[in-house]
Amino acid sequence: MGSLLRWRRLLGEEAETPRVEGSAAAEFVPVTLVGDPPAAGGADLTLVLADGVRLEIGAACPAETLKRVLGVLRESA
Repeated sequence: MGSLLRWRRLLGEEAETPRVEGSAAAEFVPVTLVGDPPAAGGADLTLVLADGVRLEIGAACPAETLKRVLGVLRESA
């Protein structure tokens, strides 16, 4: 849960910074957890998108990198 709180805090800071016109704001969406948690040494956060794409994100992933990846995924949707 600590990782989610970290990303929530980092994405919350985005709301305080000016955005480029037409860019999407960060938002949270409902998720459903399925199966057993990953074994030790796995990703700190795993996102499975509606089309089945799975993103495994480590705690060391810079917030800016995650924002860019999510932006690209939104554009291609």
